[in-house]
Amino acid sequence: MDKNREISSKALQACATAASKRAVERAEARKIPYTVQEGRNIVQRNADGTKTVLETLPKAYVKPALKRYRVA
Repeated sequence: MDKNREISSKALQACATAASKRAVERAEARKIPYTVQEGRNIVQRNADGTKTVLETLPKAYVKPALKRYRVA
């Protein structure tokens, strides 16, 4: 991939989503806990199926200003 190529925010989001899914699948396969956001809560999911709420956020989602990203 060309290092100077611009990437759209949708494409960047798709890459991040795919990477996150792979990371969760690997953590589940190795039976290690992982942390995710569920609504306003930051939750740790354990291999035995239990969930622990680590933090509650005041705002769940903040819409950022339009930005351009470059793949490094």
